[in-house]
Amino acid sequence: MKHFTLTKSIEQAAKNDKKALTVLLIARLMEETPLVDFDLNNMMVIRSALFKIGLADLANKITFEIMTSKFVNF
Repeated sequence: MKHFTLTKSIEQAAKNDKKALTVLLIARLMEETPLVDFDLNNMMVIRSALFKIGLADLANKITFEIMTSKFVNF
């Protein structure tokens, strides 16, 4: 439930172009889960939100880190 609330808050902040709030909410979501166990749906929410606020490079780097962690542990 906590992750659901955070992801919805991230989407809303990005939609309203609240860049700092979006980044802070993303950091909060990411701090609670190791990258290996990170839910891919949450990654897509983060990616989309970062693209909406103009941080495509950060979105790509976070995606790379999460996917690398997942593949390394196979």
